[in-house]
Order: sequence, then C-alpha cells, then structure tokens
Amino acid sequence: MKLVRPPPAVLQRAIHEAGHAVIGHALGLEVTEVSIGEGGGHTKIRSNPPRNAEESYNSKLISATFSLAGGAAEEQKYGLDASQGHTEDVAKGLRAVADIATDEEDFLRLRLAVLSDTRALVKEHRLAIEAVAEALVKLDTLTGQQFLEILATVETN
Repeated sequence: MKLVRPPPAVLQRAIHEAGHAVIGHALGLEVTEVSIGEGGGHTKIRSNPPRNAEESYNSKLISATFSLAGGAAEEQKYGLDASQGHTEDVAKGLRAVADIATDEEDFLRLRLAVLSDTRALVKEHRLAIEAVAEALVKLDTLTGQQFLEILATVETN
C-alpha cells in the first residue's frame, strides 16, 4: 500500500490552527471547533467576558497570545518568522497589545514579551500541537470534544 502525503500547505495550515487551539486551551479558553480547508483554517473558542479592569487586561494578553500562536507554531515547526505573514492574526494580536499599552515604549515591551511567551508556550506544547495537526490533516474538522480527547492522549503518553 502506498502512503499518500498531504500537500505541504495542508500540513502547514494544520500546524497553524493546532497552534491556536492548543495554546488557547492552555490559556484557559474553551475550544469548540478547529478546522482546516481550502481557503484556510479556523479555531472557534468560547471565553467569559472580563468582569473588571484586571480581567480585561489579562483578556487582551490572552487574545494577543492566542492570535500569535498559529504563526509561532509554524515558526517552531518550519523555521518561519512568527511575526511575519498571517497578517490578520498578527494585526489582531498587535491590536490587543495596543489596547493595553500605556505608550509606545510600553507597546514595544509588551509586544516582545507576548511574542516571547507565545514562542515558549508553543515549544512547551509542541507534542500536543503536532498530534492535533495530524488529526486535522486526516479529518479536516475537530469538534471541541475530539480536540480534548486528542489532548488527553498526549498528556498521558
């Protein structure tokens, strides 16, 4: 039997979306669906709205990290620069940082810190990201329950 490999773009898209999903989950977000397709991918999440200024600040940091996680996963796997490409994700992450920065110096400091933290989280959760990506390549879409089941197998191995 001949093994058929998916095209590299599909693998890269799967790594990207798995990065969003796994890091989002690690940050306490509820992942309800992860999908890849011809036009790109999408990770659906559910989170509680912030109740006060501190939660709002933390929510913005989580949003920035979640937004940058897909590119950081690609960077870790393929050596791509997580701060380049995927302009929509990068822009969303930078908007979240800008929302909480007090001035330009604070923005630059926060931007570097969030990117560094995102890269560290991706490295820490590399095996889970790869397992979710493999499942995405096979299935195209994972429900929240399927996603959690995959994470459980990685955590127990």
